[in-house]
Amino acid sequence: MNNEHVEILKKGTEIWNNWRHENPAIVPDLQDADLSGMDLQFANLQSANLFMANLRGSNLGKANLETANLEGADLEGAALWEANAFSANFQYANLENTVLEKANLKKAALNGASLNGAVLNDAVLSQANLQKAVLYNAIMITTNLDKADLSDANLTGATIACCHVGDWRINGTRCDHFYSDRVRRKRHPANGNFQAGEFEMLWGQGLKQSCVIGE
Repeated sequence: MNNEHVEILKKGTEIWNNWRHENPAIVPDLQDADLSGMDLQFANLQSANLFMANLRGSNLGKANLETANLEGADLEGAALWEANAFSANFQYANLENTVLEKANLKKAALNGASLNGAVLNDAVLSQANLQKAVLYNAIMITTNLDKADLSDANLTGATIACCHVGDWRINGTRCDHFYSDRVRRKRHPANGNFQAGEFEMLWGQGLKQSCVIGE
């Protein structure tokens, strides 16, 4: 962690973004930094090193996190609405109860990440790596999951409604049950839980658009 970088960021987004503009060759080192609860809206954190950083409850709305390294970071309860996290690294990060609505997570690395209760409505997760990610009770409405890899992920209790799943990979994905409407009344299966392989089979039967279920 570079303490100077942390202090500049704590002065506010405008000062931080000006500093980034004036020093384009510097890669911000915010590793292990405590940035919890900070207002980082519109912050330019492109390619920043946020490894194991504490961003719990922070506001990263419309922030630029493209190719940033957030491996192992704590983002529980953070707001990342409309954030640009293209190709960002969130491996093993804590994203529980985060708001990722309309966020760009295309090609992001989310393998092993905890997304319990995360809101991913209208988010772009195409070609993202979600292997072994936990999305228990996550909310995905009109989410783009085309070519996303959810192999061995856990989708139990998730809301999957009107999503574009395209050629997503769900090999070995665990999903005891899921919901296909906003108010979580349409449960699948209606009673009990899917048996091993049944969730994969459901989507393998030509079902490529969960609105078919969730209307």
